[in-house]
Amino acid sequence: MPEPPQQAEAGSLPVADAASPAARVRAALAALGADALPAAGRGGRKLAGGGAAAGRRARPSISDYHSAYLAGDVTPSDVAEAIIKFLGSEAGAANWLCDFRPDHLRAQAAAATARYARGGALSVLDGVPYGVKDVIDAYGHASGGGTTFLAKMRGPVLDVALEAPAVAALRSLGALLVGKTQMQEFGLLPTGISAQQGLARNPHSPNCIPGGSSGGSACVVAAGVCAFAIGTDGGGSVRIPAAVCGVVGFKPTQGRMASEAEGCSLVTLGPIGEPQRLLAARRPKALPAVAAASSVVAERTSLG
Repeated sequence: MPEPPQQAEAGSLPVADAASPAARVRAALAALGADALPAAGRGGRKLAGGGAAAGRRARPSISDYHSAYLAGDVTPSDVAEAIIKFLGSEAGAANWLCDFRPDHLRAQAAAATARYARGGALSVLDGVPYGVKDVIDAYGHASGGGTTFLAKMRGPVLDVALEAPAVAALRSLGALLVGKTQMQEFGLLPTGISAQQGLARNPHSPNCIPGGSSGGSACVVAAGVCAFAIGTDGGGSVRIPAAVCGVVGFKPTQGRMASEAEGCSLVTLGPIGEPQRLLAARRPKALPAVAAASSVVAERTSLG
């Protein structure tokens, strides 16, 4: 049975697949409100599609970011500054992140920019922005589990050796952690309403829920803030918000990512990405690095 025709979302413009990776990244930065990038690439080359608005739903892939960085047309610092500006604006204040530290993001981006400048990128993920759910430990951030009190009780992770294994793997590959994403309290419900922050606004409609419990992770990907995000899934906590926000969520086989997320043997960490780019075969070069980041098996992940 043929599928019904898909209607484009009102107010959004697609990013043409024929455009260059740099053009897609630049379109995403323009959608986030970046205004500092020149119309031509840093090497003096005119970019295909450069300067064309991509709308609010511009979502470049991991390989788009990597190709743009290698060409020198865009830097990780450019991307970080666009994200910081967007999240500091009214449009970015949609309860998607519960812990965002601009100086931390700038430092990561500066290091990645320097690596690309000297031809020493760590991987295809080097300089690519991502987010992690508020139940997954990451250096410099506190894990609150969507509550109003656990982050204050536990405080931030002060040693990279205490990060969740999947986050540590992504750090070793150079990925840029934007921040901790909002979640339902203790991951118990599928709506995306946080006791700490209220409702995470669905990027497609601020009056709609994003799903849960990994709602913030799905939102930052759907909005084009992050190329991918990591959530946790026991009974649909990655898959539900991914479906509601129009992105792809995947629950890996138990143990494929750091084991016993949230201290529960039924829960796994899982990625959320943009349809047909992060997880589909048409963009295969990004998959080995994602697989490497997700293959770490360990007993301790976060709140357990």
